[in-house]
Amino acid sequence: MDFSNKTAIVTGAANGIGKGIALHYAMKGANVVVADIDEEAGKEIVSLIKEQGRNAFYVKTDVRCEDDIIRLMEITFQTYGQIDILINNAGKGLFKSPYDLSLEEWDDLINTNLRSVFL
Repeated sequence: MDFSNKTAIVTGAANGIGKGIALHYAMKGANVVVADIDEEAGKEIVSLIKEQGRNAFYVKTDVRCEDDIIRLMEITFQTYGQIDILINNAGKGLFKSPYDLSLEEWDDLINTNLRSVFL
């Protein structure tokens, strides 16, 4: 499938599955917005994409923060004029018993994995 003239935002795009998704959309012709809290890794992905002659940019984004999500959407729309694809990939796992979770750990998990998608 060709994604030329489409714009894709990928959250959690600096590493792992998100990195693979961002690279694949770029390879298929999409403008890719790399959204991640990891600035160094995010900028590396953008460099890889640009080395392939494709369009991409990085926006430092903490998906738990409403202001960051709003800024991400505004910057993307200002840059490309459209948002066609949104990959809500950012997430985290916490591998311990729910009985051992602190309130802060629970809030972080819920805000990253659920609230961020709502925002």
